[in-house]
Amino acid sequence: MDESTRTRRQIRSRTGGTNYRSGHVSRPSQPWYARLLRIKNLRLTTGWCVLLFEGAIVMAILLALTELVSWWVVPILPLLVAGLVKLNDVIAGAGMKLMRDRDGACPDRPFKA
Repeated sequence: MDESTRTRRQIRSRTGGTNYRSGHVSRPSQPWYARLLRIKNLRLTTGWCVLLFEGAIVMAILLALTELVSWWVVPILPLLVAGLVKLNDVIAGAGMKLMRDRDGACPDRPFKA
């Protein structure tokens, strides 16, 4: 075992494991759902991301259990919701661009979800 490997293991054991806990890695600015969809113009909080993603899954399962829709809706509905969220982001971006062109100044991300 070389010097650098031993040093990293000693530091890792002293800090409790990950670099995230020790403060060496910064927390991401957006939740993973917003980063996955590359949301630029909306501010999706963690609560909204959970509601949109897990809520769509739960709603699809409940609809399938009550036999209102077939089971293929379970994977399709969360994808459809994600597509609509992305479409909303694109429309918000176009609206901001129009405001910026018309007024000359526009806040960074005025649309809060």
